[in-house]
Amino acid sequence: MAGDAEQAERAPTDGAELIARLQSATIWKLTVPDPGPQTRGRWRAAFYDALHHDHVPGELKLRWTGRQRGDCVFTLVDEEAERAAQPPPVPTIDVPDVLGRPHQLVRATCKALGRSKTVVDTRGTPEVIPLHVSRERADRALRIMHALLTEAESRGYQVETRTDLHRGQAEHQMVIVIRGHALPLAITEQTTKVPHEPTRVRFFLRDEKHLVNALALRKPRHGRSCRSSRNDHVRTGHRRGPSRRNAPFPTSTSFMVRAVAGLRTRTSRPATRRRTRRRREPG
Repeated sequence: MAGDAEQAERAPTDGAELIARLQSATIWKLTVPDPGPQTRGRWRAAFYDALHHDHVPGELKLRWTGRQRGDCVFTLVDEEAERAAQPPPVPTIDVPDVLGRPHQLVRATCKALGRSKTVVDTRGTPEVIPLHVSRERADRALRIMHALLTEAESRGYQVETRTDLHRGQAEHQMVIVIRGHALPLAITEQTTKVPHEPTRVRFFLRDEKHLVNALALRKPRHGRSCRSSRNDHVRTGHRRGPSRRNAPFPTSTSFMVRAVAGLRTRTSRPATRRRTRRRREPG
């Protein structure tokens, strides 16, 4: 605490002294390394005195960092000079809602989209824009590419499509040549893995497999016994199963499978009429 009191005595007494010390510094910057509470309070008082009593020149701004902990850094900043030294902002590119006269590569890509209803992938097609997006996002991707390519050509850059060999396979790219450097450009859509949800057909196939393997039911042939023989597993691929007499389910496998799937089917063929001959009675 003794060192803190000595440092506090060397702090500026008011805002005018703080501004004078800053203007006498080389880069208008003063650093007080990790001062104690009393020293930090003296510098804080000088800072607010400079702000509230108009000791700061009108074209300059007074900044202070380290108000609670760490080093105290006071700086006089010329905001106009800082603003002039900054690079100009990057101009924005407007994406049209409707393409009246699309870029030639956009027209070629529209013809190469194909009829896929889920995913559009033109990365393996030459002389088109490389796209890998969902079908509903393809129109927006083409409008973005049209805006980028049109802006690049208006700035004097060159747009090209190239085909190179990579590990023995053709690799198609679209590049923008800027000052001799070819920058590849493509659009891909970020995807996220989701848990698989089985469809109704998947449930049907799974239940059919479980029923056939568990019950080992077969439709009996005409004139044969309902019991399984020793060689049933050789001919049908299923092991010997329980007898039909003790089976707690109906004996028609096709009827059970289609009942699980909720499908309507005919379990038997319509009966056919047999042609009978009338005996002629002796006259």
